[in-house]
Order: sequence, then structure tokens, then C-alpha cells
Amino acid sequence: MLSTTVLQRFWACNQKHQQLWLLPCSDISPALHPVVGNKALYMNSWRARLILVFTRPTKMSGFCKLQGFCFSLMPHALDGQHALIAGGSGEMGFYSARALVDVGCRVSLLARGSEGLTTAATRLINEVDGDVQTVTADLTHPATIRRAVDHAIDGFGKLDIVVYALRDDVYGAYDQLDPARVQMSMNNLLIGAGNLMAATLPAMQAAGHGHVVFVLGQDAMRGRPLSTANCMILHGLVGMMRALAREVAESGVVVNAISAGLLDTDRLAVEIDQIVAHTRRDRSAVRADLAAGNPQRRLIAPTEVGEVLQWLTDPGNRAVTGQVISVDGGELS
Repeated sequence: MLSTTVLQRFWACNQKHQQLWLLPCSDISPALHPVVGNKALYMNSWRARLILVFTRPTKMSGFCKLQGFCFSLMPHALDGQHALIAGGSGEMGFYSARALVDVGCRVSLLARGSEGLTTAATRLINEVDGDVQTVTADLTHPATIRRAVDHAIDGFGKLDIVVYALRDDVYGAYDQLDPARVQMSMNNLLIGAGNLMAATLPAMQAAGHGHVVFVLGQDAMRGRPLSTANCMILHGLVGMMRALAREVAESGVVVNAISAGLLDTDRLAVEIDQIVAHTRRDRSAVRADLAAGNPQRRLIAPTEVGEVLQWLTDPGNRAVTGQVISVDGGELS
């Protein structure tokens, strides 16, 4: 697929300097590299290296002739790593898992119920064709977490990465919140995160390496009307992340968080459809309004969050810890 895509692209040559330039391909986005004379041009994706060999351009046409190519596999640094995704049946959990499967990770999706997990796992296997398994646990009950973690390890080996991507939003005026509902969200998110860390971090510390990433919304980094409960809980998760990062730093385990802006996802598309149906406004105008808070005037692609997740969990990342990385087009800058 990669070689077919590349060979269908337009290749041009700068006749004066006899340099060949590759026009970027949307699916692999390589850097542009000049090649002088009869040399090879390297294109790298995470799984593959395509080497194209060209002749020197002719004076008449200024174009090169493709002599041949070869294709070889190149493993990514994360290839073979085992990642546990808490909240694996949710939208952000799915996109987190997809980003890691895409670079060769073996992924265990964790959630309370099995129905959404099966759907997410099937979709991942169909889209990326990676190693995916599912485990279930109620994060408010430590015993079920330990069983789920043991099951995940039995399937894919020791844990290298833990991603916490749960969502349990609570919105409403501060003086009209249902205390029971707020308490439930705190148990699910805050207490649940603490239980998950207690079940997974000790083994990482003993191994001397590991990466933990909390994938959160912008309420983790700001305050806004009608989000008192959400802000309280997500700010608590950020505090937990920073404390954990300091506590396990000496062991070689790094802990970080991502604060994601408004994501251009299937769920948002449904919400836009609902707004259009109720207001009869133009769909593009609704999208523009939603993106207005972003200085780049756009929504964030889930793949952009995934790329930051790949970077944060790369084995080479050992110094960046205790940080919240905002992926929001500068909205919180």
C-alpha cells in the first residue's frame, strides 16, 4: 500500500541543482528530503522504510526516472509494548488505544462493562489490525482491578504503559448540583484512578520503567460556568498526577497528562446534528461557533492527541514528567 501510494505521486526535480524533492503524501507525511544525482531517497513511516532509487535528471525534461525500490520493516520504539487503557470503551479511550496500536503496542482495553469494549476492540482490529484484548473491572473495587490487571498481564505480558481516559461529566449550576451524582463521579474518576494506580504502578517501579498518561478535558486546566463539579474532579486528577510523578520519579516511571481541546469526533458530529435539528442553523456555522474559542479557529483531530500520547509514552521520554500537555490550538495559552 505504501509503495503504491508513493509511486502514484508526482515527482519533480530541480534541474539547476539536480535535487529530487518528494511532495508530501497525506497518509505518511514524510519530511521533504533532497537527493542529488543517482542516490536513494528514504521515506520513513513507523513500520516501514521505502527506498527509491532514481537516475540523474535529463537536461531536456528535467525529470528523473525511477530505477527501482525496495521495502523493509522498521519497528517503532513502542513496538511490542503493553498498554492498558482505562476507559477503553469510551471515545477518548478508543482514540488513545488506536494511536498506540498504530505504533505496534499490544493493547488491553479496560472498562466496567463488556459490551462497549467488544465494539471498540472489533473496530480497532478492523481498522488497524493490531493485538487487542479486553478486560473488565469496576475501578471503585480494588479486587476487580487486580483481577483485570492479572488477566491483562497473562495475555500480553508485563505492563509498560497505563492510560487513564475515563469520562464521567457532571454539569450544572453550582447550587443545583445533585450531591449523590457528584459523589458518584468522584468515586468513578478520582477514587477509581487512585485504585488503578495502586494496582499497576508498583510493578512498573520494580521494573524500573513505565509510562502513565491521564487523558483529560480542558476543565482540568481552567474554570468555567456550569462546570464546577467537573473542574473540581479533573483538577483533582491533575493534582494526583503531579504527586505521583514526584513519588515514583526515582524509579524511572514517568507520569503525565494531556489536556485535549474540543475534538472533532463522531460524538461531536452527533451533537452538531442535534443543534442543527433544533436551531435549523447551517451546519458549517455551528462548527465555526464551536471552533471559535480555538485561536486556530478549528477543532482538534483525535490523531493529534494520539501523536502526543505516542511521544509521552515513548521509552526515550524519561525527563518529561509531572506535566500537563495542552493539545488545543493554543486555547489555554
